Amino acid sequence: MKTKMAARISQDTSTDYRFKVQGFVSQRVADNMGLSLRYHEESERMITTLSGRVVDQAALIGILNTLYGLGFTLLSFESNQQ
Repeated sequence: MKTKMAARISQDTSTDYRFKVQGFVSQRVADNMGLSLRYHEESERMITTLSGRVVDQAALIGILNTLYGLGFTLLSFESNQQ
């Protein structure tokens, strides 16, 4: 029996992403991940927004693992894929 997939996630297409984490991410860490950053406050807490082009799913998982490994709380992430 064959089943249809509603959507296929491409593993080879680069996509722009925006990651929002609680805390202060250093410029060095952002540079190592190839992302730009911006700081702001929300509800009296420091938020860092990292953004940039992510080349594939492996790179996306690498960024998420790096943020997790450094102890940051991921508040949200989104892609700008059309």
